[in-house]
Amino acid sequence: MSEFLLPMAEDEWKKPAAEQPQAPSLMTRLALVEGEVLTYLEDRGTTTLRRLIRDLEWAAPLVMMGVGALIRAGLVRATQHDLEVLVEARRVATR
Repeated sequence: MSEFLLPMAEDEWKKPAAEQPQAPSLMTRLALVEGEVLTYLEDRGTTTLRRLIRDLEWAAPLVMMGVGALIRAGLVRATQHDLEVLVEARRVATR
């Protein structure tokens, strides 16, 4: 029989998940990034994805995931312009 290594000690993986220390949720960080992207766009208007990544203090993949989530939610629009991706906030119609 082949032996394999577990990523943690046996007594740790047998504990219920509630007893193990948890890392911060990706969803929480992603929501924070989304909020910062929206605030940035409201303050400064249309910008490039490259500038968003440079100006926000988050990892590039998180900023890109946040922009993607906002696009899917219909709050942000992104368009390709030459080699840049322009990101702009969509105006939400109020009744």
